Amino acid sequence: MTNTADLAPTLVLGSEEQLTFTTAGETSSELVNWFAQGLRATILRLGHLYRDSSSSMVEGEQGDQQHTVRLVINLCDIDKPRSVQRRGQGTFVATVVEGSDNQREVMKATYPVLVRSLSNMVIYNTRVDGVLESHFITIEQGHYVVRFTEDEQSFFDRIFERIQPLAFSHLVINNEYIPNLPEALWQGDACTKQIGWAGRQLDTLGLLPAPFPIHEYLNERELRQVKRLYGIGGLSYGNLSARSPHNAAHFWMSASGVDKSKLDIVGRDILLVTDYLPEQLTMQLSVP
Repeated sequence: MTNTADLAPTLVLGSEEQLTFTTAGETSSELVNWFAQGLRATILRLGHLYRDSSSSMVEGEQGDQQHTVRLVINLCDIDKPRSVQRRGQGTFVATVVEGSDNQREVMKATYPVLVRSLSNMVIYNTRVDGVLESHFITIEQGHYVVRFTEDEQSFFDRIFERIQPLAFSHLVINNEYIPNLPEALWQGDACTKQIGWAGRQLDTLGLLPAPFPIHEYLNERELRQVKRLYGIGGLSYGNLSARSPHNAAHFWMSASGVDKSKLDIVGRDILLVTDYLPEQLTMQLSVP
């Protein structure tokens, strides 16, 4: 069977080693500059390394893993989002902006900035009834809030707690297809049947093709960019997965861009993940 489906992007958590980070961009917002200074001081206090962005932007020299920048704090004006030049998928970019006071539709205000700045995350700051709220938005439409209700140090500690797990992770969008799936699994197993059932339940609940109205947030050009950069698009969004009972290190996972109400064919709709190659940031998939 020829496989043309792509596995959905996967976040692989790394160990909590020392983080090298930098800041980039300029902004006219006093709030964003204050935010960046406070976050930088907190990350340094926690023992991580700061690297000036003017030196070999974002990546270290070849083989210089110790000084490879893993986190970029990108400062922007909300009406002029800018992107950061990255040389690899291992760099996490968090763009910080200031929005209007008492903003109630944060996702609509923020999601286009996320796409235009080519960021992994946008931290959207708004004052709601006089209280600063920092909204964290990711491309998967993750959304959580940290409110400034204590002292500065506690506030920025909580801010970095939200950034740290993702900054230590890798966005994996590369796949290697190996035609070695045992013939006994070509028609699937109990796990693939469960995944198919779950997809049909999502459809019954009205959560397909996507659980959020992405077309209301982005114009057609921005939507094409999301599909190209992050592999998001097609008939539905997100993924379903189940650990294989035959090998604890393997798991079945729905492919990207397929109709998740009809997860029927192994090797097209559902793929078996067998390994991860960290040096290549690549998932290995066993297909018929």
